[in-house]
This record gives sequence, C-alpha cells and structure tokens, in this order.
Amino acid sequence: MTVNVPYTLQAPSYVTPLAFFGTKQEKIAQMKIQLAHSFLRIVFTKKSDGSERVLFGTTLSEYIQETKKSGRVFPEGIIPVWDIETDAWRSFDIESLISAELVHEPKLWEEYDNRIHIRETDALRQTTDGQAAVA
Repeated sequence: MTVNVPYTLQAPSYVTPLAFFGTKQEKIAQMKIQLAHSFLRIVFTKKSDGSERVLFGTTLSEYIQETKKSGRVFPEGIIPVWDIETDAWRSFDIESLISAELVHEPKLWEEYDNRIHIRETDALRQTTDGQAAVA
C-alpha cells in the first residue's frame, strides 16, 4: 500500500548540510553511515545526460517498502538508496555528488511512521486471516 506524501519535499524546512572528506572509499563509508541512520536530500549529476537530480533517500530498513533483496552488486562508488518520494531504489555515483543534507523534517518522519504502521497492520491482517489484506 502506498501512502501519498501530503506535502512537497522539494524544500524541506530543516536541513543540515553534510560534508564528506577523505578518499573515495572514506566518502562512500561516510555516506552509507548517514543513509543508515537518517533521511538525506541528495543532489547529484546524472551520468547519462549530465542533468542535476535530487532525491530524498535512506537505507533505514523500516522505511523501505520492498521486501525482497535483488542481490545486485554495484560497482565501486555507486551507492544504492531508497528514494522515499518514488518508493523505489535509485543509485548515484559518489563522484557525481553535488551536495547532501540531513533532513530534520518532522512531517517527513511522521508520514513514514504512518507507513510503517499501515504495513504492520496489513501484515498482521494477512497472518490472522491467512490471506492478503484488502485495502
């Protein structure tokens, strides 16, 4: 079940700019740590056409709606991230990173907490009814 975000995420109210330093591997490790603990607004250059892209993402498992893992192996420097606006996996090259900001948007956290509650309720219905829940 998909819940529409009731407001735009294009200009979050509360953000903290992040800086990543060191070697490519150190930058990758720093980005993965941030994604594992929070929501980030990531601006990067798309490799295929040079356009600037923005995504709001995380790798917090409780906010990822996909239940199966693809097992896909990414080349060094390519970071997979769950895009919370499209509810899908996207990836970007750490070398194409323009900026990253930690998002402190209370509405965002509340919306995704609601998504978790809806998923848990649907899963509970499935186990108690023995069939898929009807929305």
